[in-house]
Amino acid sequence: MGGYHTEYTGMKLALFLLAEYVHMITTSLLVVTLFFGGWELPWLAVPAVPAGAGQRRHDRRQADRVSVKMFLFIVFYQLVRVDGSAFPVSTS
Repeated sequence: MGGYHTEYTGMKLALFLLAEYVHMITTSLLVVTLFFGGWELPWLAVPAVPAGAGQRRHDRRQADRVSVKMFLFIVFYQLVRVDGSAFPVSTS
């Protein structure tokens, strides 16, 4: 048997898989924001940028940092999902 692939076909399967990926992206954004410091880098103190021409570039760098952290968390998330033996459960 194919599991949920047998039950869902067409748009049902597409929406199911879309919901899984939306959940993964939302979870990774929340984890990065709440636990991994958002756009802050742990080993680098970034000076404040005064409002003006450099502000947009600074904002873009912050968005890039959050995106990179999200991407790394999504890769970790999928590695754990694919390889369930990464965290073995003791049965004794």
